[in-house]
Amino acid sequence: MVSPHLRTPARILCLALSSAVLLAGATPVLLHDPRPASPVQHLTQAERAEAGRLISWLRTWEAGNRRLNALYGLPAGQRYDHLGALTQRDVQFTLVAPWRSARPERLTLVDLGKGEGMQYLVVFGEGTRREVWYLRPTTNFSLCVIRQVYALRDVDLNGRRELAFVIACGDNAQRSSSLLMLEFTASGAQMEALRFQEDNEVWPEGGQVRGGFQMLLKVEKGPTPRYTAQTLRRYGAFYFPAVHAYKVPPVGQAVVVKPEPQKLEFLRFK
Repeated sequence: MVSPHLRTPARILCLALSSAVLLAGATPVLLHDPRPASPVQHLTQAERAEAGRLISWLRTWEAGNRRLNALYGLPAGQRYDHLGALTQRDVQFTLVAPWRSARPERLTLVDLGKGEGMQYLVVFGEGTRREVWYLRPTTNFSLCVIRQVYALRDVDLNGRRELAFVIACGDNAQRSSSLLMLEFTASGAQMEALRFQEDNEVWPEGGQVRGGFQMLLKVEKGPTPRYTAQTLRRYGAFYFPAVHAYKVPPVGQAVVVKPEPQKLEFLRFK
């Protein structure tokens, strides 16, 4: 079960990844650094006003869909049922970032699950030009909370929107952190994950084995991005699931890693 208290994401960071095509062997650019402290985000007055306008718009839109369904004798959309109960508190963050070009575009994340499940509305744009996605990871993310969200600048150079979630999962005995990377197309969305930190005091099989690691993630942009993870710290007995054939390399060394596809339920509302 997902933690009932989904923490407010940290102040959004927009990665300024280079838009130039990188040749083979080019220097990787930063994808995620887990070391900097992340302050809690507080919406500004202008952001709160925008959040209020969005919630009002979602309620109106949901009510219109209900009327149409009733008019034509169609069943109510189960995913629409939550929209009428949304409040401004359900807006997790809003930011303006250059997703696919230098032209900024607003993104707003709304917690549709209200702390009882990882269900979100991802809203691109403002006013009448809003694009709304329903997003629910179906991979097991038990006891997970979002720590940080930021824009990726077209890592695979295909002109699509890309979004990164930093999530923390587990309890005191077993904790891990991963980078979830989402790519939005005209008709769908796909998600991959890279685990970059783990701290264990008890293995699932039992015992009192302590071990963990922390990795710095980088990427070489291209049609097939090349991801690397550099060890920042490691201790005890550890296991790095991103590359099953490897153990965590010594501190300062890097290893090529491959993101793991994640199951995702998505639906474009509008």
